[in-house]
Amino acid sequence: MESLKESNRLRHSHYRRVSVRYNSLLAERELELGRLEEACATWDKVLDDYPLVQSGSADQKIGNMQALLKPHVRHRAAQAVYERSLSVCA
Repeated sequence: MESLKESNRLRHSHYRRVSVRYNSLLAERELELGRLEEACATWDKVLDDYPLVQSGSADQKIGNMQALLKPHVRHRAAQAVYERSLSVCA
C-alpha cells in the first residue's frame, strides 16, 4: 500500500489514466483493511481525474467503486463519494 502512495506522489499530473487506475487500487485496498474514510478520500481523488480520462478500464474502476461503496452509503463520507460518482458519470 505504501508503494502505491509513493507512486501517486511521484507521478506527473498529466498521467491521469494511470492515476485513476492506481488510486482505485489503493482505495480498494484501504477499504479491504477497514479504512473507509481513507478509501473515500482516495476515491475522491479518482473522481477528480476521471472526467479527464477516456478509458474503458477507468469506467470499470468507477463501476467497481460504486459497487464497493453501496453497502456503506449510511456513512457520510461514503455517501458523499457515492453520490459524487453518480453525478460525474451521468
